[in-house]
Amino acid sequence: PREGDADPPRAGRSGDDDDAPPIQKVAFARAAPKKDAEAGGPKMSSGHAAGVLSGSQFRDAEAKLKAEKTAAAAAMDPAASGAGQATIYRDKRTGKRVDVADEAARIEQEREAKAREEREQFEWGRGTKQKQDEAAARAELRAVASQPFARTAEDAGLEQMRRDVIHDDDPMAAYMRGKREKTEARARPADARSVYKGPTPPPNRFGIRPGYRWDGVDRGNGWEGKLQNAAAQATGRKNDKYAWSCADM
Repeated sequence: PREGDADPPRAGRSGDDDDAPPIQKVAFARAAPKKDAEAGGPKMSSGHAAGVLSGSQFRDAEAKLKAEKTAAAAAMDPAASGAGQATIYRDKRTGKRVDVADEAARIEQEREAKAREEREQFEWGRGTKQKQDEAAARAELRAVASQPFARTAEDAGLEQMRRDVIHDDDPMAAYMRGKREKTEARARPADARSVYKGPTPPPNRFGIRPGYRWDGVDRGNGWEGKLQNAAAQATGRKNDKYAWSCADM
């Protein structure tokens, strides 16, 4: 090299390069993994040693931690750990303790009270005539159940039921209705309410009869008549559709 040159000698040069020390290759070896936490190193919150661990070291440490936790749980007092204790249920809103048996009984009582209230409301909403008709229908069903399966033309009950039917085209229809009303009036108690005895009133959705003081003049706006006509037309269309669908059979 030149005089005053501060650069180190370069490899592969001729001349005085033989006096230069050979360049040594530096081998970067991988750092040895840290040992387990038994050596007193720092630990993480999970109990494992901090730092880089190999797979086998992690498995051994995990197995050791599980064994220590199992032994600690077995040595713990059952009163403190809650082992063998019954599950405690609490209310979501108040957080109070709830007894499962008492809560089930309370829910059942509320369900029964609600069903009883619905039945009472249904009974209050019905009229006396409807209750009497249902009682008569139940009695008729019981009577029919006790009769033989085949009912012949000589059956007295069947014959009386046919006789009680009043047809509108019968010339004696008005007379029979008046006679029936008189019979019902005589059978009615003395303190019973008066009923309407005038011309046949127009039908309504609820089957409510007019008051006994009604003069027979319909002062409504015709809404009930429109509903009745619409229901009759719907029933007629349904019957026509069914008849048309069965026409080719």
